[in-house]
Parts: sequence; C-alpha cells; structure tokens
Amino acid sequence: MADQSVLGRATAPDVINLGKGHPHRSLLDLESVCAAFSRAVQRPDAAMNMMQYGPGEGNADMLKSIRQCFHPNAPTGSLLVTNGSGQALDLVCCLFSQPGDVIFVDSPSYFLAFFTFKDHRLVVRDVPTGKHGMDLDALEVTLKETTPDKRPKLLYTVPVGNNPNGTSMTVPQMQRLVALSREYGFKIIADEVYRFLTFPETEPTLPSLFEFDDPANPTVFSLNSFSKLLGPGVRLGWIHTAPSHVEKMCSGGLLLSGGGLNPFTSEIVNEMLEGGEQLRTIAHLRKTYTSNVAVMCDALDKHVLPLKPGITYNRPTGGFFLWLEFPPNSIDTWELNELAQTKFGVSFFPGAKFSSTGRGTRLDSALRICFAYLDQAQIVEGVQRLSLAVKEAYSLVSAALRGLEQADRLSGCGLCRVNANVALPRATVRCSLDASLRGVKEALGVRALTYLSSVSVSEHSNPSVQSSPRRQLGSAVWARVLSIPPNAMTFAGLCVGLLCACLCVSGSRAHQDAALLFWAVNRLLDGMDGVLARFSGKASDWGALLDISCDFVVYAAIPIGLVVGCRGLDASSTARLFMSLAFLLASYFVNNGVLFYLSALLEKRKAGAEARGERTSVTMCDALIGGSETVLAYCFMFWARRTSAQALAFTFDVFSFLVGITALQRLVWARAALTGDKNA
Repeated sequence: MADQSVLGRATAPDVINLGKGHPHRSLLDLESVCAAFSRAVQRPDAAMNMMQYGPGEGNADMLKSIRQCFHPNAPTGSLLVTNGSGQALDLVCCLFSQPGDVIFVDSPSYFLAFFTFKDHRLVVRDVPTGKHGMDLDALEVTLKETTPDKRPKLLYTVPVGNNPNGTSMTVPQMQRLVALSREYGFKIIADEVYRFLTFPETEPTLPSLFEFDDPANPTVFSLNSFSKLLGPGVRLGWIHTAPSHVEKMCSGGLLLSGGGLNPFTSEIVNEMLEGGEQLRTIAHLRKTYTSNVAVMCDALDKHVLPLKPGITYNRPTGGFFLWLEFPPNSIDTWELNELAQTKFGVSFFPGAKFSSTGRGTRLDSALRICFAYLDQAQIVEGVQRLSLAVKEAYSLVSAALRGLEQADRLSGCGLCRVNANVALPRATVRCSLDASLRGVKEALGVRALTYLSSVSVSEHSNPSVQSSPRRQLGSAVWARVLSIPPNAMTFAGLCVGLLCACLCVSGSRAHQDAALLFWAVNRLLDGMDGVLARFSGKASDWGALLDISCDFVVYAAIPIGLVVGCRGLDASSTARLFMSLAFLLASYFVNNGVLFYLSALLEKRKAGAEARGERTSVTMCDALIGGSETVLAYCFMFWARRTSAQALAFTFDVFSFLVGITALQRLVWARAALTGDKNA
C-alpha cells in the first residue's frame, strides 16, 4: 500500500481534494476503450500481438501510430514503448547513471521523481524555476563553476505544463537547454507527459526537446504517457530518444527477459489512435482544462489574492496544476493544510513536498492545487474553502494587532508601537539536536508569544470575555512584549552573559550556581530576540550581526571567567589550564572562520541562506557541534569547575577536539558545495 505521508493523507468524503493530480472521472473515456478493444480482438493476429512476447521496443503497430500522431519526423528506431513515464524514468536512471552521480532537477519539482533518484542513489541538486520553466542563467552559472569531472550526468525537468507550477519553456529556452547539455556533457530527461495538454486549446502544441537534439551527440530522453491523455490505468507510455539509446535499453535485462512492455494495452490504444478517438479525446481534454484553469484563476483572484498583498500565482500554460505562493515566511502551508482539512474541508499539497530537501526551504510558503480532478463547481467551492483557511491562519496576527489597539485604549499609556507588517507566527517550529538549539529556543519563544497573542485573539473574537482581568492582562503583556526593541533584548542577553562570566571568576559555590542560572537566561534571551523581531516585523541584518557578535563575546567570556576563577593552583596546573583554554578559543576561531567565510562565498554565488529558504541570516550547515551541543558543553564546564581545575581542563580539551572535528566537517561540506564533488 502506498505511504499516505508521501501521496497525501487520505481525505474524508466531504473534503474537497485540490491536491490530487488525477483526471476527473468524466474524462475517463471507457466507452471508447471498450469499442477499441472489440476492434482489436477481431484482428487476425490479435492473439499473438496481444498475448505473446513482443519485440523489446514494443508493439510495431503501436510505434507506427505514435510516430504518425505525435512524432511525424521521428527517426527510425527512436521510439520505445513503456509502462508509463514513471517506469521510463526508472529505466533511464538505471542504464544511464551510476550511484553517486549528480542529477539536476527543477525546484520545485515533481516530488515522486525524488524517490526514483533515491532508489538509484543519485545526488540531487536543485535548479530554481521561473515563469518559463528552469532558470537557465542559474543553471549555466552553476555549470561554469563546477569542474568538468564533477558536473551532472543527468538533468530532470518537466518542460511543458510543469508539475507542480504549470509553467512551460519557450522554444529559445528549449534550444538553449539542449545546447548546454551538449556543451557540458549531461543528458536531459524531459518529462513531457503534459506536452499535448497546453492552453489555450487553440494554440499549437509546443515542440519536444528531442526535436532540438543532435543525432551526432544525442542527449535528450523525451518521456511521454497515456496516463494523462487517456487514463492512468492503461499504464502505457513511450520514450522518444536517439536510436542508439533505444538499442541500449532493448539490450538491458528488463526488455531482454520480458520482451516489449504492455503489448495487450498497446493494441487497444493503437486502435484508438488509428480510429481517431485518442486525438479527439486530447482535443476535449485541452478544451476542458482551458476552461477549468479560467474558473480556478477567477476564483483565486476573487477569494484568495485579496487576503494579503504578495499572494501570487502563475497562470498555467499546460498540465494539471497551479502553483500558489504566499509572501516568504508568512505562512507554513504544511500546517495550513492540516487546518484546511480538519476545519474547512479542503486539502492541497504543501510546497515542501516538491523540495528535494523537504521542509525548511522557500517552498514552505507555497502550495500546489489541481484543476483536472474536480468539476468546476467543486473547484470554486474548494478555492472558497481554501480562502477561509488562509484567512483563519492570517487572522491570528491581525486579531492580535486589534487586541493591541484595545490594550492601548485600556491602558492609555501608548504602549503599542507595532509594525503593521507582522509576520504570521508559526504554531510549530521544527527543532532537533543536530539542527542546533536555535530550534528549541525559537520554539519556546514562539509558543510564549503565540499564547499571549491568542489571548488578544480570543478577547477580540468573543466580546463577552473582554472584561476578564486575565485577558486584559494578556493584551497588555502582549503589547509590552511587542514594544520591546529586539536589539534591546539582544543587548540584555549580552549583559546577562557577561554577568555570568563575572560570577564565574568568584570561587563562591553560590556564585557558581548563580552563574549557571544566568547562562540559562542568556540562552533564553538569545532565542527570544529573533522570534520577537519576526513577530514585530523588525528583523534586520544589523540585528542579526549584533546577535551573533554578542553570542561570540559570551562564548569566549565564560571559559575565560571559569579559568580566572581557579585560584591557588601551582604553576604547572595553571599552565595546563591556560593551554587548554587557548586551544578552546583557537578551535572557535577556526570553526567560525570556516563557517562564515563559507557563508560569504555562498552568498556571492547567490546560493546562501535566502536562496536555500533558511530562516537564519547566513547558511548554518549542520555539523557535529551546533547550538544544542554547545549549551550542553558549557553546562559540563560549570560542573567541571566545581569539581577541579583538572576536570575543567579536560572538558576544554574534549570540546576543543569536537569543535575541530566540526570545522573539518564544514570544510568537507564546503568542498562538495563549492566544487560539486560528489565524493566529498
């Protein structure tokens, strides 16, 4: 059974599923299939053609009809029948790549293809897409910066009616992409299953990438499928590629053992191609989808786009799907989908599904909806329900702001000075030890601020409880919290950290206990300042620089304070302790130098934190020692100081070694990121 976490959670019957990428049941022309079957079985050679093993390239009649209907200029031997585009993709990856090879993909990209790439142990690298498909400028820059022996072996793209964003490449872009493939030596897997489903239906069909291939140096595999043209259940498609590539696939184990694929269905579909039913079906699909796109776009324009400035979409030019984007970091569509299903009876596919790295990227603020699976009335109703879910999600901030205004009136103190462009707080913040303590601190901060804002929301939405002292207090506290400048909280954290270091100098047990408490407060304030900046709309580059600078001061001051506080040692023990401290600070210097110079290089290449959709100001690649481990190590330092100077020195040595390993890990990561070395 398919994993529902991959394909999308099963929805209740009353939930309108805007996510499912299937054709509507009324478009499944079973009557024509039955008629074609009746004709196919009446042919004199029907038993042999339908029930017997066949040639590896597929049913000869079927190949002839595909050439006549779809590829009139196809060279002899350039077509191969498949069980659909998914099986074709697997076959190409199997025979034309090796484990560890790099494959470039659209970002966002068809999410189920990622599992095929994982099966073949390919290294996936994203290439951003724009209004006309893959960003070829970004692709060319990446290719130029990669050494010849480290360049991709494959590139996967959906050039027409892109899944998930509905865009299509222009002819000049197609020509340029094929030229780049020849220049840089990679093969293109063009998933062209939507090529014959472009809009409006009056426009001519876009060409295949294969039409720009060079027979002397072929690089293109064009994948096609009747799943979108007739019905997914037929499990039939074809590959259009160079005859030499077809020969290689026919000599592989799959086709040598089993012969041509799906000969039974091939005879039936061939009858539909020869009789004209299939082409009439395609014309009907294009007309239907053109109308459905118009209905969906009108509904979005009316119900969703007015909800917040910055909500956008590209009008689809083909395929099944529309890509809806919200302002960056304003909403997490994964969580929005949960709200939409449980409360408003509508579902969709969150943008994170279409990222090769999952959640935590710029795609978190986008979603995919389908206009092929539902009738037009359901499309309109689904979009209306989606708008209600979006409105509900954004209402937390807007209602909180209204609560602040009321708190101002109640207090009369002018406490509320809040930027109107407050970002939507996230109810859930992902965090884990290996991703560093930032997630934990941010989660605590978000939950605290979300609770205060929810008090204002409840007060606004239920006038009967506005006189509640608890809710009036909540609104007032919320107002005071948001009135705090984030940089002031950062400076307060610095002061607490320096006080902690000063207390470390004392030999008193009480002062040591107080120092540990101040260390915990410092870490809490360090997490709260960033959260507060995002809530209040006051996030800035200067604030980010001030935050990390204060962190480094505290990280250095506390070990120094612990060492200075070790009194009464002999010369040998003192030298040993100061030597360990020197190694510790040196490891910090090396690690931070690697981390931030790497971040500068990534920003120079436009591949830094913003391009990766990260919430931090600079790229913080994961490694052995992160924020969580640093906090734990400092707690061990406090414990070791209470034990003996020798224990403190040993703790310094261990942590210095681990930080050194972290710097080495980041160098290895940097080599892979900057050179494209898959073995790094």
